[in-house]
Amino acid sequence: MWNVVESFTLAKWIEVKSLGDNAFVIATDTCFSVLAHEFYGCLQNSIYFTDNKDIFKLDNGPMY
Repeated sequence: MWNVVESFTLAKWIEVKSLGDNAFVIATDTCFSVLAHEFYGCLQNSIYFTDNKDIFKLDNGPMY
């Protein structure tokens, strides 16, 4: 996963190795993040792709 950091004159990509307690939910028409500990069953440090029901946990790759 990558993050774009912008300054007034330069933008650069910085690799992100962990989302911490966050989880991203990505769908065709929306995306958002949540604090995993606030949602029962939600895995921290994960990305949920709702269109194909995949979960990607950054710690150890895809989960299906």
